[in-house]
Amino acid sequence: MRKAFSAICDLCGSGNIRPLYNFKFSKVARCLNCNLIFTNPQTTEEEMKRIFSSKELCNKLFPELKNYDECFEKEKSSVARTYNQILKEIETYKKKGRLLDIGCGRGEFLDRARKKGWEVYGLDFSQPSAHYAKKHFGIEVLVSNFEKANFNENFFDVVTMWDYLEHTKKPSLILEKAAKSIKKDGILVVASPNLDSLLEITAKFIYRISFGKVEMPLAKQYPFTHHYHFTLETLAKYLEKCGFKIIKVIKENTHLERLNLTFLNKLVLAFIFRLSKLSARQNRMIIFAQKN
Repeated sequence: MRKAFSAICDLCGSGNIRPLYNFKFSKVARCLNCNLIFTNPQTTEEEMKRIFSSKELCNKLFPELKNYDECFEKEKSSVARTYNQILKEIETYKKKGRLLDIGCGRGEFLDRARKKGWEVYGLDFSQPSAHYAKKHFGIEVLVSNFEKANFNENFFDVVTMWDYLEHTKKPSLILEKAAKSIKKDGILVVASPNLDSLLEITAKFIYRISFGKVEMPLAKQYPFTHHYHFTLETLAKYLEKCGFKIIKVIKENTHLERLNLTFLNKLVLAFIFRLSKLSARQNRMIIFAQKN
C-alpha cells in the first residue's frame, strides 16, 4: 500500500518533476532542476515498519539480503573492518564523547563504539532490533522515528546514519534536526548507496539495449523501500543546505559476503566491483561532514 508523493522536490522545492522509470514494483522520478532521484509513490510508514520488523518478510522481499544480519556477527567480517575504519576516522576529528546512531538496527556499530570509550545512544523504529541490542549488548535503543524523538540541542559530538537517510520521507527534515542535535563543529557520518556507480551504469545499459524488457538488474538499484537514490552530488547539496560541510568521502562496494547469491552472480559482481574501484565508481559512499 503506497500513497502518492508530493510533486515538489524535497531538496530544491521545484515542481519540475518527471517520471524516470516505471518498474514492476516501483516508480522512480527525477527533479529536472537539481537531479534528485526518488521513488514516487513512496512506501507508507506503516508498511516500512511491517517490512523491517519481520525477518521472514524481509527475506521474502529481498532474498539476496538473507545473510545480512549474520555478517555483522563475524568479528573478522568486512563489515566489522569497515566499522573499525569509520570509528578510527571519526576519532581523528573527535576523540570521544556522545555518539548517536540513527537507524542503529541491532546495535552492532554502537557496541563497537562503546568498547572504544564512546557514550552511545541508539534509535530505531524496529522493536525486534531494539530487543536484540538490549539482550546481546546491553544497549538501550529508543524505538521511534527520528522526526518524533526528543533530543537536546547541541548535545551530540557525533551522529551516524548507516543506510538510513534513503529510507526517510524528507531527508531535509532529518538533516536539519540532526544539525540541531549536534554540537558546533560536531561530526555527521552518512552511509548510503551511491547511484553514480558502475553497477548502475551496467544495469542501465542492459535495460536500454533490451528496450526495457530486462529490468531486474536496474530495478535492484532502486528498491521500493529506498525513497531517495542519492549521488554524491545530490547528497552534498542536502548537507550544504542543512548546515554541514563535507570533510571526507570514502567509497566502497557492497560487501559480497552480505549477499545471498549464486556463485556465478557473485563472480560477475566481483568483476564489476573491481572495475568500479579502478574508476572510483563504487556503489556505496560514506560521507563525513562537520556542522558549520
